Amino acid sequence: SFYFASVIAIRSEWKNGEQRRLDVRDGDKIRYPRVLIKEGGIISYSAPGHSAPVVELLTKNDKIRVFVSEWSPTKPADATGFKPLILAKKLTPNADTKKTNFEELIIPMIDLKVSGHVDSLLGLKNTSGDVLDQAKQESTLKLNEHGFEAKSAVAFGASRGFDPPKKTLEIKNEFLFWIAAKDERVRYPLFCIRVPKSAWK
Repeated sequence: SFYFASVIAIRSEWKNGEQRRLDVRDGDKIRYPRVLIKEGGIISYSAPGHSAPVVELLTKNDKIRVFVSEWSPTKPADATGFKPLILAKKLTPNADTKKTNFEELIIPMIDLKVSGHVDSLLGLKNTSGDVLDQAKQESTLKLNEHGFEAKSAVAFGASRGFDPPKKTLEIKNEFLFWIAAKDERVRYPLFCIRVPKSAWK
């Protein structure tokens, strides 16, 4: 057996500079800070078959697009698998996607770290017959009034060699956060994570 890893790290400031920080109470118990992304800092879209708007958060990085959308409770998915990635790919707007009229976004500040095994990849084989027998991923996401930082590392273990598979809208529920390349030839998001309320800091 041998091991190899892949790491991605992306960070950027918000396009319009520092945004406004809000301290807001959720019901009577939980208190957490939020960020108001001001007018000119977002573009909102409607996604066919998805109940919540998709919002693009504009950044100073001209090579990526950053999105959020509340998690649809009608279609639950395993956060440790690839279903969030498939949903993010489906929801990523293109030139034909209809825009909505939200002008600002209130989003919780985030400090999230998740790790787990990527069981859906186990057993994959390359053309030489080498078998992937271990796959583990660790992802972190931090978001505040200045911008965001997203990191993801995947470690693979294989028997012998292996080729790896190629208005103001307020977020009130757990949501999906993803980063897509502006180059449309990149078919899947660069980073994708489901954000539970426990990560709202």
